[in-house]
Amino acid sequence: MIKYTIITVMMAVLVLSAAAQPRERVDRPGGGADNGQTEFMLRGIFNQSHNRVTSGNLPKSTYADYAAARDAYKNSPKAQRSFLSMIARCDSFYEQGIPEYISNKVKEYKQSYLSDVAQKKEDPRSLYAKMKSRKTEMEKYVGLLPPNAAVLPELTSYKDSVVSMYDWCEKYMNGGEFTAFKDAKEKETISKREFPKAMASNPTWDQGARKAATSQIGNDIKILKSAVVTNGWRIIKNDVDIPKYRVQVVAVGFSRGGKCFYREVEVQQDYSGGGTWNNSYDYNANNAIDMELPCEKLH
Repeated sequence: MIKYTIITVMMAVLVLSAAAQPRERVDRPGGGADNGQTEFMLRGIFNQSHNRVTSGNLPKSTYADYAAARDAYKNSPKAQRSFLSMIARCDSFYEQGIPEYISNKVKEYKQSYLSDVAQKKEDPRSLYAKMKSRKTEMEKYVGLLPPNAAVLPELTSYKDSVVSMYDWCEKYMNGGEFTAFKDAKEKETISKREFPKAMASNPTWDQGARKAATSQIGNDIKILKSAVVTNGWRIIKNDVDIPKYRVQVVAVGFSRGGKCFYREVEVQQDYSGGGTWNNSYDYNANNAIDMELPCEKLH
């Protein structure tokens, strides 16, 4: 009995002694790689490689990130054979499919670049927004390409052009040059603007439109000219196709603050029903804006 007790105690001491000893860590090649995340990446890229490349299904991973994850996975002892077989397809996608798509995209953009730039002074905001978008897109493309991709020089050249135009737009809009250009264009437009051609004669409407202009635009204006500039009624109907009122237009020219303008005044006649119209007219000068023109056009 004593013999068995001594043996039991000795075994317990040995077990406790072994548990207290620190375990030796064994590092395996590629053991630090997140295999699950890499496998998820590989499957996604592999699935994308079966479809035609579009801007919406390009990989989110840059080529550098993909290559690093690929190499770590290939060296991992836990790498699965099915995913290793996907790598060749993924490599081909990055090295052939994506460069081909980017090459075609750059050619498409270069064809429209000159026409875009031709409008740069008149519409820099639109061009600026387009170049900003293209700049972001090109930077993304650069990251997707292998370092030795044949399309890389062409892409880089186009990206440099985009960045240069982007910087020009920013300077042009914020440096006062665009404001000066718009002012010059507005002056040119004003100099060519004509008073609308008279299409009919109606002294009653002329008088009513002049009074409405003075009361609704301001007493500081001086009426110089007026004319009926429509040659027929425009009928306004309700939701069930019944007439509400009809409209003709009188243009009223006036001066104010040393400049000259004209504004279109609506002559409105309400519908009485039964195919008849009221005998009175309403005049509305608030549905139009003042159009500046040379004062000699009102004499």
